[in-house]
Amino acid sequence: MPATSRPPGARAAAPGGAGELNGNGHVNGTSVAAALAGHRAGEFLDRLAAIRNEVDDFPAAEFDPLLLKAALVHGASWGSAGGFVLDVQDQLGLWRSRDAVARFVGYGQIADREPLICDEHRVTVVAAGAIAEDAAHSSAFLFRRASARRPGEGGLR
Repeated sequence: MPATSRPPGARAAAPGGAGELNGNGHVNGTSVAAALAGHRAGEFLDRLAAIRNEVDDFPAAEFDPLLLKAALVHGASWGSAGGFVLDVQDQLGLWRSRDAVARFVGYGQIADREPLICDEHRVTVVAAGAIAEDAAHSSAFLFRRASARRPGEGGLR
């Protein structure tokens, strides 16, 4: 799709006027979405590698594809697009469904924020592993109240 001077879309380099060397325009579509998702995935891979260097029992790199998809999807949102599609379904007398919305907007837009946020109010648990056939696994997490921490004591990663 050719670039346009009007939003919406991702701003990208585009041919400018005669002799203009800094032209740009707005582009959109699946190619742009794939590039943006790939960029976020690359940032997340770097973050996983950094955490893996700091934490001894962090999931092995073989689980990175699983962790990447989970992080990208977890941080995605339909935003106003979901409501718009549902409204159109209503106006057309179609059955409202999450599947129908997902056909148009997929998982939604990837959040700009870091998917591995840990602060005073949020914790992100990262776990991955292989479970043998006919086996089971359970996890239990014990979290202390933030007020129970001593000043200067670090939180969970």
